[in-house]
Amino acid sequence: MGDIHASLQPLKKILVKCQEYPNHKLVFLGDYFDYGTKLKETLNTLINLDQNNVFLYGNHDWEFLQFLEKHGNSKSKRKEILNHFSIGEEHVYWLSRFLKFSYQTKSAFFSHSGVDDRLPLEKQTIQSLLSSSFRGNLDHVTNKLIIQGHLPMRKIKKMNNHWFLDTGCGQGGTLSALVYPEFKILNSKCSSKL
Repeated sequence: MGDIHASLQPLKKILVKCQEYPNHKLVFLGDYFDYGTKLKETLNTLINLDQNNVFLYGNHDWEFLQFLEKHGNSKSKRKEILNHFSIGEEHVYWLSRFLKFSYQTKSAFFSHSGVDDRLPLEKQTIQSLLSSSFRGNLDHVTNKLIIQGHLPMRKIKKMNNHWFLDTGCGQGGTLSALVYPEFKILNSKCSSKL
């Protein structure tokens, strides 16, 4: 599933559609923060899902945790930051404990922003997994599918083995998911008032 960006209603709608595939694992490609207005509710929805699903870091989520670590150095400052985002320590715990930088199966590699096209999969850095902007074919890196979010596009896009699932949710686009290995696309329209 592509970038959610604190957009609760599109997330709920697409989760209903995902129930048609009960034997599939959900892989969330990160960026739960920013743009939308329902961060706490969005995180609560994800926290209450089966933890056998996969939750990846997005650059927005990682930047939040880094900011909190750097500037939340007193109890009062930490509380101020969490209050600003309307979230609690339980959300920080979940973000720190359950999110990963990448996930792979025998046939697919998932990360928030794809990969650095100059490095093999096993040598990817946190930076490349969170903020790569490579938009081309990745057959020269691996024969696996590379499935990412991060780069908003009007619709899901495929370049040979490279799939882009961020379709602008939180910015008036849609929240999209790719059902794999069926290659079926699920969408839920996002409004500009989330």
